[in-house]
Amino acid sequence: MSMDVSGITSMLNQTTANSAASSKAEGLTNSVNGLSSESTEEELMGVLKDFESYFMEQIIKKMKDTFTEDDEESSVASQ
Repeated sequence: MSMDVSGITSMLNQTTANSAASSKAEGLTNSVNGLSSESTEEELMGVLKDFESYFMEQIIKKMKDTFTEDDEESSVASQ
């Protein structure tokens, strides 16, 4: 089974928001780069689960930032 993971790698390379996120992204990039055509299905699933977890963290973080910005604007406008 062959799997193209270049899209995951390029997305992880774009992450530079903070050192914690960069460190996680770098770790995931190393995991993805460690995959090969000889990788077992368990190894693939492990990397994909780690990526999914990281991806959801980034989505939630952006959502919190969005709601915080909107809340601040609303309170300033009401004053």
